[in-house]
Amino acid sequence: VTDIAGQQWFSEIWVPANFTATGACQLNGSSVATDAAIVALWNSAGTLLANSTLSGVVVAGNGIYQCQAFLTPVALTGPQRYFVGVQGNSTHATKFLTYVTGSAPTGYATGITAPGSFGTITNITPTFSFTTGQGPIMVLY
Repeated sequence: VTDIAGQQWFSEIWVPANFTATGACQLNGSSVATDAAIVALWNSAGTLLANSTLSGVVVAGNGIYQCQAFLTPVALTGPQRYFVGVQGNSTHATKFLTYVTGSAPTGYATGITAPGSFGTITNITPTFSFTTGQGPIMVLY
């Protein structure tokens, strides 16, 4: 996808058991030396639980998971659905990779928010449907 500066891209993530999340990793696409990204975590209601540094981290490396620590680790209760996402600061193509039709399980939820200001992470409106090219490929750690 082509990034839209300040837009939040998010994917559903299932947490099967209690877990303390200390950060998240996005699967990178191509990188540009000035592109930065912020990772974030929301609960099933769309309330922001955690995020990485609001200045972002420069996206480096194609086809690798780039991990960023949350400012504060967060205790998650499982089994439960959460959302994990990324916000970028540019309009370059494929800074991070997203799920496309056929690459995610049935019922997997993805979404985006309207572009805002880079470095301002907001609550999201949870979705229950899949839209190709919206959900970033991410993991928690």
